[in-house]
Amino acid sequence: MKDTGDQISRQAEALAMLRLIRSRRVGPVTWHKLVADHGSATAALAALPGIASAAGVDSYSVCPVEVARHEIAQARVAGARMLCFGDADYPVALMDLPDAPPVLWVQGDMALLNRP
Repeated sequence: MKDTGDQISRQAEALAMLRLIRSRRVGPVTWHKLVADHGSATAALAALPGIASAAGVDSYSVCPVEVARHEIAQARVAGARMLCFGDADYPVALMDLPDAPPVLWVQGDMALLNRP
């Protein structure tokens, strides 16, 4: 199957989601606020160094793309799949939590994620 522009955009946004949550001083609550404020993880990631600088944090850098790609590669080796907040398979029970994990690594039958 060939990648469409939409698939590439989703992959880029998923990578940005992982990079954002792996960036220093960003936990789930901050992640959700940044994404809500900026409209996407990609935009939030781009804004983060300026936000950190305005907050007095010197020399802030976001999680490097190579680090996130390595994590994804290692997960694939382990047979895990990345689920991002908002994905169709993301557990419904977690969606309404204010600190829902932005990224989950899953193995096995994902249908079990939405069972009681």
